[in-house]
Formats: sequence, structure tokens, C-alpha cells
Amino acid sequence: MTDTLWLDFAALTGAWTLAVMLPGPNFLATAHAAAARSRADGLRTALGIAVGTALWATGSLLGLGLLFRTAAWVYEAVRLIGGAYLVWTGLRLIFANGRPGASQPDPAPASRRSAFRHGLLVDLANPKAAMFFASLFAVAVPPDAAPWFKALAVGTVVAIGWGWYSFVACAVASPPVAALLVRWRRAVAVASGALFVGLGRGAAAGATVPGP
Repeated sequence: MTDTLWLDFAALTGAWTLAVMLPGPNFLATAHAAAARSRADGLRTALGIAVGTALWATGSLLGLGLLFRTAAWVYEAVRLIGGAYLVWTGLRLIFANGRPGASQPDPAPASRRSAFRHGLLVDLANPKAAMFFASLFAVAVPPDAAPWFKALAVGTVVAIGWGWYSFVACAVASPPVAALLVRWRRAVAVASGALFVGLGRGAAAGATVPGP
């Protein structure tokens, strides 16, 4: 039993590591925060994403995925609200940076708390994460698993996500990449906004959003 448990844990770790590295809303939010403002804001965004991941993962263990399956209207409401937030974020980027002569750094989010909050909301905007974790934990975390093992599973997925997005923030904010992005700041911001709008529309329409 113990050997099987740790094999399941290894499978969970591998599957989540691959999933979290796929580009998606979280990747875009972190990269844009680091590119448009600073590495510190990118790291704060990554921390907000980590907290969101902890909420989705814990909720899935407590039956949130089952709730979404049995009460479809709850899932639909969360999906629509999340999609609307991503679209709103994208439109702000486009309108703030798409005007001729726009030269100021992207205004949102600018403060420490808002960078963290933005990462948290972007992560919570994707209710498919709860379904993903529900499926993943159903396979890798037995219902009768000890509380410490469930806590370890949640802590592991949170740590992997936080580590990856922190790496993204540091990589994007590195001097060579930052210098290149500064030259193309306006184009990058508008392109990021368009991607956010596309991801938000896809989420609201029920399409599969790549990556967490």
C-alpha cells in the first residue's frame, strides 16, 4: 500500500509539473507583470497564483469538483465571471497601450497588493482548475489517505506552481530579456491584452484553456 501511494504521488507530481508549464492565463499574467513593471511584481503575481492554486486544490479535495458536476449552474457562473475578468484585463491593456503616443508603463496592477490580487484572480478565473485537480486527486489521492498525505499533495502542487511562475518572472525580468521587451513594450502589452481577451472569451464560451 505504501509503495502504491508513493507511486501515485510521483505520478501526481509529474502530471502537474507538465500541466503547469503549458502557457496559459497564469503564465501570461506573470510574464506581463515582470515585463511591464518589475521582477518583484512578477513574483507577487506568482504568489497570488500560488494562493489561488491552494484554494482550488483544497476545494477539490473537499468536494468542489463534485459540486461543479452536480450543480452545473455554479460552474457556469464561475466560468462566466472568470472569463469576463480575463476579457476586462485584456481590454485594459489594449486601451492603455494601444493609443498612439502611449508611453507610460501599464497602469494595472501597480501596487504590491494589486499585483498579488491580480495573480490570485487570474488563477481563480479558471474553474477548470478545480475539475483538473478533482480528476488528478481522484487517481493519485485515495479517499482514505491520511490527512498528512492530502496536505502533502496540496503543498506539492502549490510549491511546483509557485516555483515555476517565480522562475518565469525572474527569466522575463532578466536584463537581456527586459531590455528587449522595453523596446517593444507597447506591442507586447497590446499582444498580451489580445491574448487575455482571447483566453477570456474561450473560457466564457466553455472552450479548453491551455495551461493552468
